[in-house]
Amino acid sequence: MAFGRRGTKRTLEAEDPQNNGEDCIDNISMEEDDNTNQTTQPATSTNTTTKSLPLLSEIIKFSQKKWSCKHCKKTFTSSYTRIHHHFFGAPVGKKADISRCTAMITNKAELQRIQAMVQAAESNGETQSLPKSTIQNSKVPRLGVQKNVIAESFGTIERQQLDVIIVRALCANGIPFNVLRNPDFINMIKAVTHGPTDCKPPPYDRARTTLVDEVYREVEKELAPVKDTWITQGTSIVSYGWSNVKNQPLINVVASNSRGSMFLYADDFSGVEKSGKNIANYLLKSIEEIGPSNVLQVVTDNAANCKLAGKEIEKVHKHIFWSPCVVHTLNLMFKDFAASFSWMNETYEKGKEIVKYFKNHQNAYYIFRTHSDLELLKVAKTRFGSHYLLLERLSKCRDALAITVVQRAWKDWLKMGDDTVGKRVAANINDPDFWEEVDNIIKITKPLFMMIKFADGEGPKMGEVYEKMDCMIGEMKDTLQNNKHIGDWGRMEEILVNRWEKMNIPMHCLGFALNPHFYDVNYLQTSAPGGLPRRAPNSDKEVVNGVIQAFDKIGEDELERRVLRKQLAAFQAKEGIFGTYAARTDAVIMNPVSWWSTYGSQTPELAEIALKILSQPISSSSAERVWSTWAFYDKRISQEVLGDALGEEFKGYVFKIKEGCDKQGFPMKQGVLTPGRVRLLLHRVKKGENDLPGLTDTEKPRMRGSKRTSKIRKLFNLNKDDDVRKYVNTYRRTFTNKADNVSVFFIELYDLIITMHAIMKGTHTRTVRSCARSPSGKMLTTASFDATTAVLENIGGDYECVSTLETRLMKCGSKVAKGYRDEVQIDSVGYCVLHYFVYLSCD
Repeated sequence: MAFGRRGTKRTLEAEDPQNNGEDCIDNISMEEDDNTNQTTQPATSTNTTTKSLPLLSEIIKFSQKKWSCKHCKKTFTSSYTRIHHHFFGAPVGKKADISRCTAMITNKAELQRIQAMVQAAESNGETQSLPKSTIQNSKVPRLGVQKNVIAESFGTIERQQLDVIIVRALCANGIPFNVLRNPDFINMIKAVTHGPTDCKPPPYDRARTTLVDEVYREVEKELAPVKDTWITQGTSIVSYGWSNVKNQPLINVVASNSRGSMFLYADDFSGVEKSGKNIANYLLKSIEEIGPSNVLQVVTDNAANCKLAGKEIEKVHKHIFWSPCVVHTLNLMFKDFAASFSWMNETYEKGKEIVKYFKNHQNAYYIFRTHSDLELLKVAKTRFGSHYLLLERLSKCRDALAITVVQRAWKDWLKMGDDTVGKRVAANINDPDFWEEVDNIIKITKPLFMMIKFADGEGPKMGEVYEKMDCMIGEMKDTLQNNKHIGDWGRMEEILVNRWEKMNIPMHCLGFALNPHFYDVNYLQTSAPGGLPRRAPNSDKEVVNGVIQAFDKIGEDELERRVLRKQLAAFQAKEGIFGTYAARTDAVIMNPVSWWSTYGSQTPELAEIALKILSQPISSSSAERVWSTWAFYDKRISQEVLGDALGEEFKGYVFKIKEGCDKQGFPMKQGVLTPGRVRLLLHRVKKGENDLPGLTDTEKPRMRGSKRTSKIRKLFNLNKDDDVRKYVNTYRRTFTNKADNVSVFFIELYDLIITMHAIMKGTHTRTVRSCARSPSGKMLTTASFDATTAVLENIGGDYECVSTLETRLMKCGSKVAKGYRDEVQIDSVGYCVLHYFVYLSCD
């Protein structure tokens, strides 16, 4: 049904109540807006009553059902019921098929005027009320439709006004919109909603004093379960020193075990000498707060003053071990390799020069970005495994770099000046020997890098580090078997063993000996990397000596040490409960800490030691500002961080910091400058080992690409005789037009330009810049660089030009073509770009 035929009086009857109000405009009389051709038709029934439609005075009618709102200036195609819903909204329990008038939402007085006009017309009998009218039926809900408490208490207009007030407050205080996703902010809004009607924010003085103390006590209560594990599983004091953005020397202190890491405090050491004695006194204070009997080790970096501090602590507390950070030691192995092998150092320096050149020259970097989805990594000095990360990213970007240096834009860039560095960079990129060495370094050092990733993180890893180190050395040896640098293995092994001997402590050996997984028969039958057979911990002389030294430190007297050794022998021989089928099976699949909690009752003294030893970390990552939970501290926007610290599901991912806010909602101007919790918006740079549901587990087709034939030929290195249509994106989306059930295909813009090249011949004198077609495909509009816009019509399968716009002297704005209702917006530089294309009246 429609408003009526052109030039005639519409005589329509009132809607039948059985019609459910779907097309209430049917059978309601209405006059044509214009006064031309006002010939009347006689009524078809004597019972037909002529009724007026008051809302028609608030719209501009184009044709039949097509109309435009005078207030919001939007154009729709609908019945009178949709006009009613456009101004007043859909009734409760019914979905609105048309958007609300934005002017009515913001202008309450105008809405009340229109509402009063419609109520007066309905009460006077000028028009009948709709069966689902939001005016007459809003007070009495229909049967079968439940009351919406939220809709009644928070109307649409009031909700809109409240949202505006909230957003204005965020903008006035510089708070990012991401705070709206913060669970604490959502809880605050809910609390205010259910609070008193005259709820006010807390006073400033009270918020910064008593209320902060109360929040601190609540956090302490939440951390109480973690503190309780310090007694049963023990804990490690992890410390790390660094300088903040104000160049103030700080030292972090964190308590860490299998339940997680808990930040204790960080003090400023300005004006204090960072000597071993001062650091030892600082850490002894935290040991006394936790309880000396609950602390098993102190983990710091490998600096001389930290090593001296560890010895001072061992003098005070005999049972406490000082452990150097495993990650720092592994990172030093990378540096020793670069210093010992010239071919490795030269390759790394060339790679670093390439990255530095592109990072420091924006034009060159722009050319590279047009061909690569990945960014080059300019690794910071404090980044672990920087040699591997830089070269690995270069290897992934090799094709993009090769395309970049052969582009005409790159050659023009080099001609702008005598850039010898740029020429050297291009020569290195085109050098196959350079990329061969890059691949060799990546293959050789990958086991070392994977070991860094394993060690650099929170969690109980004390029982695995010894075996992991042996496997790492074996994997590197296997990699070099078929490599041209096989002659360098002797020196590499010497570097690895020397660093391991400096890092290894008796606690590592004891953790290895107490891990039940390494006594499994099936595991011992497998061959170890490097060609050597696997051996149980009690078969390794070095491990046995380390266990004896550890028992000497832990045991208070010889009797206790003898008991521990006897129970360890029973565990290794799988006597009693240790030899049952359940214990042997769970030793492979269960966590070592959980296994000892389940089957350690036969040896209670040894089980207590095993729970504490196996629950300890092996690195100071939890207290550092790189690669860990605290890694985002002091990180700037656009810097890249590893996703391992976010959870096991993010292992292997690399993210770039795009924006964020601190726990108070304030935006990050430079980066993460607070040691507390922050909310970050991260961009995925590299995909990890596992897929993330909803993010990386589905492939989305690329919908945009080069649209000009010259760029497509340049991208794929094609000749003029090649068909570029085979290299363009052919992805299409299909939509269904509900009105006439016609499928409309939205084809890529460059596809249209290529296929319509012959049709445009003779219409434009220069290249077609953009084009668009109507939903039915009958009309086509094109815009060219010659400042003309053509309107073409599909006649018998061929397009003929029916109108041409001369836009040379046209200013930025819109213009109506000859006789058509199409709007062509011209850009400010006069290129005559067709920005949007609306329905044509003849279509």
